[in-house]
Amino acid sequence: MVKTIATLGALVLAALLAGPVGAAELDRSDVETIIREYLNENPNVIYEAVEKHQRQLAEEAKRQQDAALAANYAALVEGAPTVGATEADAITVVEFFDYNCGYCKRSMDAILQVLESEADVRFVFVEFPILAPSSRTAALAALAADRQGAYFAFHRALMQHRGALTDTRVMEIAREIDLDMAQLARDMEDAEVVAALERNAVVGEAVGVQGTPFFLVNQKAYPGWLDEEALRSAITEARSG
Repeated sequence: MVKTIATLGALVLAALLAGPVGAAELDRSDVETIIREYLNENPNVIYEAVEKHQRQLAEEAKRQQDAALAANYAALVEGAPTVGATEADAITVVEFFDYNCGYCKRSMDAILQVLESEADVRFVFVEFPILAPSSRTAALAALAADRQGAYFAFHRALMQHRGALTDTRVMEIAREIDLDMAQLARDMEDAEVVAALERNAVVGEAVGVQGTPFFLVNQKAYPGWLDEEALRSAITEARSG
């Protein structure tokens, strides 16, 4: 706001100096008085300038996000756990999520509904633990479970869990779906699994992920929770695009 008013003041001053009143005849107090009176008489000028500035900031942020996506998308989806369609031209929905995120759990219901009815949709799951230490434990366990071919079963069980998700509860859920616990423990400490989690954090920051859930549908960003209707709408838009 201060920057905007200063800019307006400069424009008013330039107009005054270009007019019949000479620069030598104006001192600072004269200019400030004229600007104040002008803005008091034309308050919409301030609001219009602020709105324009906000639009410009949003447009620049979108350009930066698009550039970051173009540069990082392949690295983001390469090797990430997936479920659904396998064709190269499938609609690709990428989700950044945290197992302690209530809205991520709610989005899981929409994902399951879409998987049941949409044959041309692929979901890519990006572990993005930011909410609690147990989120990181769950994310490492899920990536380790992928090595046993059980990622989605474990992911679904974690997402459908209600109540506090502690490290102990994460391991209990792993046992409940009959994972090899010794292998799981080894894989959770494997350098490649840890590196995958760190890569997700770096790429997520680069593309502007500030919270979970965060969706990309054919690389178009949809921050926040998507219910079934919103998710289907985003997929329909991607098909038509």
